[in-house]
Amino acid sequence: MTNEPPKGIKANMVGSYHTDPLNNISFFESHLRPLAWKKLVFGLTMFHSIIQERKSYGPIGWNNQYEFTMSDLSISI
Repeated sequence: MTNEPPKGIKANMVGSYHTDPLNNISFFESHLRPLAWKKLVFGLTMFHSIIQERKSYGPIGWNNQYEFTMSDLSISI
């Protein structure tokens, strides 16, 4: 059984927000500046989604292929 990545940036971002720790509401509210924190997390998930989409283009998308996986996103957050 495999877990295929979602198709499209929107579907990838929704999938990112449904993973741990992003699916926990208290994760966002526990910070001193929740609005700035939400914007930062949005930027990281958008970056992750764009990298996942671009890798489908192969060598045209990136010169050096690097998979920015969900574990990389979790570590970045």
